[in-house]
Amino acid sequence: MSTLTRDQIRHEVINLRKTVKLLERTVDEEDWTTSTQPDRLPKWLKTQTVLKGVKHCRSVLKTIPPEVYDEGLGAQRAVSGEQFHEDTIQTLNRLELSMKDASLEFKPQPVKPKPRLPLLPIPKSLLKTEEAAAPIEAHASEEEETLDPAGTGETSVDKSPGRKPIFDIIPDTLPTADKSSALLPPSFPSISSPPAVPNSTSTSAFLQSSTALHDELAEQMASMARQLKENTIHFSSSLAKDKGVMQEVEEKLERNAEVLGKERVRLRDHRGKSGNTTWITILSLLVVMVGFFMTFFVIRIS
Repeated sequence: MSTLTRDQIRHEVINLRKTVKLLERTVDEEDWTTSTQPDRLPKWLKTQTVLKGVKHCRSVLKTIPPEVYDEGLGAQRAVSGEQFHEDTIQTLNRLELSMKDASLEFKPQPVKPKPRLPLLPIPKSLLKTEEAAAPIEAHASEEEETLDPAGTGETSVDKSPGRKPIFDIIPDTLPTADKSSALLPPSFPSISSPPAVPNSTSTSAFLQSSTALHDELAEQMASMARQLKENTIHFSSSLAKDKGVMQEVEEKLERNAEVLGKERVRLRDHRGKSGNTTWITILSLLVVMVGFFMTFFVIRIS
């Protein structure tokens, strides 16, 4: 047995039929075969709306089984409950299938956001390092061109007939691997090892900036820890004071409750005594009045 009344069942059936017809009209009025780029998003939103409507209709249909439909509508029903359920489920399945296909077709493609890393400014420390390393690299390239103008990787040697080769002047005690470095003045860098000044300079600058940032963060964390400790101490002292005040208030309330209880008992006893005294006083007044009138009448009669 359903918990719905006949009026509620009739109301749910009417609303369900109207909703299904509205969904069918929405699907039939739209052209799902062709679409332009501006129409893709509105059509996809419409498919989502229809799918939600189908889901709602299914949930409503579960609350109206065939026997409840027959019981609620009675003789007013045009079709049986089984036929109503079968037709409604077929319509909802057809709408759901078509809208799922349309949703997949018109679903908007996610747009990747532009990377923000290239938009960030370069740190000033790295700019200064690159500017300082540029003259050194230019000087090193000029020296290499002077030593090897033909690009063969060999140093130029004066081979005039009246002069001895420069290699004969070099003592044999010099190692053979260092002859190229011995031919160059002390101010010239070695050909075998390219200058690594820019990398070391940029690395040292980066390490210095990282160390400074780390120290600054450490100081901030330490100050935050101190502030939190002070706040904790302050809150604990405030809670201790509040606890003392609450204990005092509790003691006062307990004393007041005891006093009120005693006064209540005393007032109850006093009310009993005063009630008896009041009746005695009233009776005394009545007796005095009756005696007065009797005495008055006796005197008048006699």
